[in-house]
Amino acid sequence: MAHDDPYADTSAVGLSLWLVPAEPAGAELAATIAQLASTFVAASSAPRDLPAFPPHVTVAFWHCSVPRAEIEAHAAALAQQTARLSVTLEAPEPGPRFFQCVFARCAASAELCAPNALTQQRFGTRDAYMPHLSLAYGDLSDATKRAVALEASALAGRLVPLDRLQLWDTSGPVEAWALVRSFALAA
Repeated sequence: MAHDDPYADTSAVGLSLWLVPAEPAGAELAATIAQLASTFVAASSAPRDLPAFPPHVTVAFWHCSVPRAEIEAHAAALAQQTARLSVTLEAPEPGPRFFQCVFARCAASAELCAPNALTQQRFGTRDAYMPHLSLAYGDLSDATKRAVALEASALAGRLVPLDRLQLWDTSGPVEAWALVRSFALAA
């Protein structure tokens, strides 16, 4: 993994804030992620590759040093000022990091990028933001990543409605991640 990967050591990661697809799109995307994992897990060389995870577009994450109450209050306020929105998925592509192994970028819009911008402003961070929906996590070979992206190519152009912000404890291995709070976006 690259040294600039903020998730390279998940022991220091505390909470992650996600925009989550509305149903039935969420269930359909979860099924796609699970199907990709089951199809390509044999091509993996590490047991932590291709774990199951809920579909989401990450807004931000915080290391465990940031107080949880402060993050929860921000997430609740952010949900009240963020309207439900839809994103268009671009063609799935291989990525450079475990948590961006294969993903579909989301066509950027002011509405989609606003929650991240407001979060960075609130917490004084300056990170590049690339809205995307991950389809596979892992340290896979380039050939396997390309195969996964090709297998998921039908998602290109898909419109995905997002209707919730969810705060997740994303410390430790993916299998141990847990939902902390869920907030409905403004109608």
